[in-house]
Amino acid sequence: MKINLILLLLFISTIYSLSQRPISPEFDKLWEDFRFEKFAEGEHLNNNQNYKGSPYLDFDENSCALILLNAQKIEGLTIRYNIYHDQMELKREGIYYVIPRQKELAAFQLAGHHFKYLIFSDKNQITTGNLEVLTEGKCTLYKQFHVFLADAQPAKPYQEPKPAEFKSKASTYFIGVEEKTPIKIKNGKDLLGLLPDHHDEMALFIKTNKLTFRQEDDFIKAIAYYNSL
Repeated sequence: MKINLILLLLFISTIYSLSQRPISPEFDKLWEDFRFEKFAEGEHLNNNQNYKGSPYLDFDENSCALILLNAQKIEGLTIRYNIYHDQMELKREGIYYVIPRQKELAAFQLAGHHFKYLIFSDKNQITTGNLEVLTEGKCTLYKQFHVFLADAQPAKPYQEPKPAEFKSKASTYFIGVEEKTPIKIKNGKDLLGLLPDHHDEMALFIKTNKLTFRQEDDFIKAIAYYNSL
């Protein structure tokens, strides 16, 4: 019995030791070169821990990658995207840290999603944020996720109180032509105005395929067609 207990403790110790090993020398270098600040859960939610829903796009453990500006890829990471704060959070030894917004940290591969932190134009206002790349080419289509925190509701007659809740909002879409700043688009009219070189072909394609741009797939089809011209 004593021998079995010792073997069990050794096994647990080995597993713990393996779990604490650095991911890679490249990751160690990354950690030295950039300042990663610990993310305090709830700190930016007015300390309101009692809420429903989630502000995150979460991905499986060790399934993500960070791509540096020099095209170096650091794989085997656990990253989650905090949509509410529009920030990427990296897990290290059980704790999440905010990935600094620096140009050297160029892109993120989160399972099947590919994100870039970019400068873009929204309603003629230049801003920055994390955009998902949906399709790339001479014209690139981007998607911006949105969530908001609905206020808690007090108890009412015949109604229980409701906690604050994270709810999704409709995504917005942007296109970047060549190396130009991505610009927000809402419909076919916006799209045609930004792609004058193939205006007639695009207008016919949109009409023939009855694209209403109420669904993401319509944006993807239209940009894929433009890139094929």
